[in-house]
Amino acid sequence: MKEFNIKRHYSTKHATLHSLTGQLRTEKIQKFTTNLEKQQQMFHKQRTQLDNVVKASFILSSKLAKALKPFAEEEFIKECMLEVCGILCPEKKNEFEKISLLRRTVVRRIEMMANNIKTTLTDRITGFESFSIVLDESTDLSDTAQLAIFIRGVDKESTVTEELLALQPLKGTTTGEDIFIEVQKVFTSFGLPRSKLFGVCTDVAPSMVGLRKGFIGILNEKAT
Repeated sequence: MKEFNIKRHYSTKHATLHSLTGQLRTEKIQKFTTNLEKQQQMFHKQRTQLDNVVKASFILSSKLAKALKPFAEEEFIKECMLEVCGILCPEKKNEFEKISLLRRTVVRRIEMMANNIKTTLTDRITGFESFSIVLDESTDLSDTAQLAIFIRGVDKESTVTEELLALQPLKGTTTGEDIFIEVQKVFTSFGLPRSKLFGVCTDVAPSMVGLRKGFIGILNEKAT
């Protein structure tokens, strides 16, 4: 703050303090300092509680996503937590009630975690000296073909990174050309140059290993 503003505040709001000297002035300053520290501790405590509530919401959202549970179960989970909390630690029940597990909140939490993972993986990918991919195509419960793309890369420090790069739905046909197009989309999205690709692992399906119309054949053709 500007010095002039501080002086004006002191002269208009605390003019009586100017007459205090010696021990009285020291005690008054100490009292003000103690009150300020108490206020700061109160705000810090509230901030810590809020951070813990948000962290708990993220953890529960992550558990729901990993377990493939429907988001409609979040209210049931919260109801169970409140019942248990009311028995074991009733003094903490108010904090448990603050944990937001609404459907939109859970979806937003999962999207934020997914974006964070993608950003972290993208940062690592930019440092890859070379990489390989693994492709696996299968059909889910809704009879939609899903193409899982895994990546294994090495950077300048010889640090190896292995992650699920993407899960691409294949709507319609699942030919080698369709697979190549989806893989190319993922490469473009993550900024992966094909020049650093040194290995591909697939199953023995014709759409994968066909010399002409399979993914491997089309990849070799595009590379030459």
